[in-house]
Amino acid sequence: MKKLIGIFCLLGFVSFNNPPKDNKKWIADFEKLKTEMVNGYSNLKFAREKERLNLKKLNEKTLLGLESAKSRGEAQSVIREFLKSFNDGHLRARIYNVPGNTNIKTMSGSSALTNKDMAATALIKMAYEKREPKFTIHYDSVPGYEMLSTDENPFPSAIIEEQNHRIGVLRIGFFGYWRYWDTASNLWEEFRKSFDGDCDRECEWSFTQKVENKLTQLLIQNILELKSRNIDALVVDVSGNGGGTEWYEAVARLFSADKLVDPPFYFTNHTIWQNVLTNQLKLIDDDLNNTAIQVELRTSLRGHRKFIEGLLKNSIDHCETNQVWLNNDLNCLKLAHHPYAYQLPRDIMDHPQFMELRSKYILQTHRFMPYTRGVYDTSDRLFIVQDHRSGSATEGFSSILQSNGAAIIVGETSFGAGCGYTNGGFEVVLENIGLAVKMPDCVRLRNDGKNEFMGINPDIPIHWSKDNSSFQKGNMVIESIWDYVRN
Repeated sequence: MKKLIGIFCLLGFVSFNNPPKDNKKWIADFEKLKTEMVNGYSNLKFAREKERLNLKKLNEKTLLGLESAKSRGEAQSVIREFLKSFNDGHLRARIYNVPGNTNIKTMSGSSALTNKDMAATALIKMAYEKREPKFTIHYDSVPGYEMLSTDENPFPSAIIEEQNHRIGVLRIGFFGYWRYWDTASNLWEEFRKSFDGDCDRECEWSFTQKVENKLTQLLIQNILELKSRNIDALVVDVSGNGGGTEWYEAVARLFSADKLVDPPFYFTNHTIWQNVLTNQLKLIDDDLNNTAIQVELRTSLRGHRKFIEGLLKNSIDHCETNQVWLNNDLNCLKLAHHPYAYQLPRDIMDHPQFMELRSKYILQTHRFMPYTRGVYDTSDRLFIVQDHRSGSATEGFSSILQSNGAAIIVGETSFGAGCGYTNGGFEVVLENIGLAVKMPDCVRLRNDGKNEFMGINPDIPIHWSKDNSSFQKGNMVIESIWDYVRN
């Protein structure tokens, strides 16, 4: 009997140190993920600092978890727990649809989008969400409050009046087009008459731009209505706004007539960015070969081409994976600075032929150009209200206005998601585990030179407590702003 027990113990020991076939595959997937994170996860060094992570111990814990996992589901849980350690809203995993495996649900199993689809069907196929924003700050109980906007406008607005002084309030619940179901639904009926048969990706992208343009018009409509009431200050409430797309860039320009300068931008030395820079060179070459482009503009483009070539040349150095995960040594992690990620050199952008250039497609924000600027332009009377749930694109919105001295931030330090994905981002497929991991590939810096991942700090902090109701929070915001306006 003792002999049998000894044999079982030995078998158990061997099994732990020599994982079964599936476990070995899961561990191989994890090794792949770690390599991709070293090369492509822009917040790796910052997350280690923010969360005080010991990457060596985290690596060992995850390996032990995968060695002992008894099913794919358990292996997935181990990886999700690993990712959760970084506390990064942009570092996420989804179930991966392994070809031929019908047990795993796809993110979107919709059929082709056609001009016969009614609005609800079309929007579901395009992954729109019928979801109302959850505002955690309410101003209804503030003395002098008067609601202005109608249900047809998705950006609630109001006036708060006290002793012949007026504050306008404008709320932006989200910076992503897909949460504005009603606006998109109203546009689809007319849009589907503009094409025959199927709506391909280019067609769908055209519809997206129509939705974004309409949202911008609706914002402008409410800003002008508030201005017509002779307001002394404007409050733009983005509390609870978790982010969205580059549309925030266009929205920010509505609140400043100046040419806003975007915060410093950095990107990872990953193949995704090598491909991006290579494509940017091709766009510039198209313009250089276009004889209709004026000589002085082509000269400027040649100079910019040399700059992009330099970025590409320096974007191929990678860290040694073991250096990071076995030695806790992150000194090799380098990000590349790209001063022209959001706007090209002035001599190119200010040129009369700029909108004729193929090179404008280098900018992810090209679809909003030329910007509508300064619909409301009183920098010392513009207040952005944010809370700890304001993140990602919302932090880009707050940051660009704050860093240009165009707005005063009120409330709490933001969530700390920072820059997310550029050009759609990239996913690391862990085929054996059955997950696809998406990670941020860029960094934006705050006024003080720190990553937005650390959160955007308010100029006027408000110390809400858990016991404060949404109405109490609203009163505290307005009282802080009245104090500023009166002085």
